Amino acid sequence: MKGGEHGKEPGKAHGGEKGHQGHRDYHGSYSFTCAAPAKLAEVSLAYFEAFPNAGRLTIQLIGPKGQTQIVATRASATVGLSGVN
Repeated sequence: MKGGEHGKEPGKAHGGEKGHQGHRDYHGSYSFTCAAPAKLAEVSLAYFEAFPNAGRLTIQLIGPKGQTQIVATRASATVGLSGVN
């Protein structure tokens, strides 16, 4: 069926829930350069202000000490860099 979500009939909500909008995934890649990276302890995200309906953001961090993945939420929108910086 064309236009259906995950093979479902067009116009039907995902999981059979009336009014359910499903979810959206967006992917982006950002790179930052800092003159004194050792002094950078955290980054505050303005993502949730820009996207008021967003509930969480999965972030992959790569730095001199390694890499990690974290999940930021509206309630916790500051990313600590101690494990990778």
